[in-house]
Amino acid sequence: MIILGNKISELENILSAKYYAEINNFIQNQNNNIPSSTKFNLNYNITAIYLEFDGSINEFNHLLEAHKKFIDLHYVILNSDNIVFKSTTQCNIIEKEYDPENDYLLFNEVFANKVTLHQENFALIFPETAHMTNHEIGDILKKWVFKIPVNNLQVEKIQST
Repeated sequence: MIILGNKISELENILSAKYYAEINNFIQNQNNNIPSSTKFNLNYNITAIYLEFDGSINEFNHLLEAHKKFIDLHYVILNSDNIVFKSTTQCNIIEKEYDPENDYLLFNEVFANKVTLHQENFALIFPETAHMTNHEIGDILKKWVFKIPVNNLQVEKIQST
């Protein structure tokens, strides 16, 4: 499942109050003038990762990643990000077995769906969804990825796409 939103404030209607406040306060207090791949450990075992991509086209190569322990929250700061995805129940070809330390496995699959996130849009990507981001963007991309532990998440309202 993927939940999409146009503004980070929409998470207030999706996440519990403490998780929303933690993520929103973090975003509001960052100047985004930091090296790409910088990680921050937040409260409630949430990890924030700042990512920048140089605008070169990301060759998809039919790889989709999935997680078991974390939900990904992708929040675009600058330009756009394409996310391709497919339900893990429809994925049959495992490219890389599950790595519990880094919480991911890779599928070698053709994606079933594609969405574009624009500046200030977000996608909340649940473990049952194999996905790949930065697909065919062609522009410099800046974004935050938050890793939210599945066992800590309390989804109060779900509006899925």
